[in-house]
This record gives sequence, structure tokens and C-alpha cells, in this order.
Amino acid sequence: MLSSLLSTIKHDSILLGCVTFAAVFLIYLVVMQVNVYGYAKRHETQPLHYKFFRLYSKSLIKNAPSKSEKKFYNKTNKITYFFNSLILTVFAVFIFIWLK
Repeated sequence: MLSSLLSTIKHDSILLGCVTFAAVFLIYLVVMQVNVYGYAKRHETQPLHYKFFRLYSKSLIKNAPSKSEKKFYNKTNKITYFFNSLILTVFAVFIFIWLK
């Protein structure tokens, strides 16, 4: 059953694109949860303005109550930028494959 699923995914580029997109999305969610968990474990509190897929403005980072929150927001921005660009790259590659 698993081999037939893998062969179907391998030959169907749209399904492969959806599976890849879902995998990148799930990896992003896990990485962000680990990031928040690590912050909460070290500082015994949650960041004030934390949300998935949120990019924090420079004014919010500058006015953050502590240096650790500033570092957290900067790190979260970098992770979000990376995964957003990865999702766009995956989307562009599979559009190119689909149009080919």
C-alpha cells in the first residue's frame, strides 16, 4: 500500500506539489512550536505578541520589554522569512513542472 502511494505521488506532479507544500508547512509549525517552547522553558513565560506566520515590525521589536523578547522576535522573523521563501520556491518549481 505504501509503495503504491509513493509511486502515485512520484508520477503525479500536482499531488507531489501538495504533499511537499504540506510537509514544508508542517515542518514550519514544528520549528515554530519548538522555538516558542524553548523560549517559554528558558524564561518561564510566553512571548507577548506571538502568532504563527506573523512578521514583527521593527517598532514592536524595538519596544519589546526585554532583550530576550527582542532576540525571540528577530529569530521568529528569520524563521518565517525562510519558510515563506521556501514555500514560494516550492510553489514556483511545481508550477514550472506542471506547465512543462
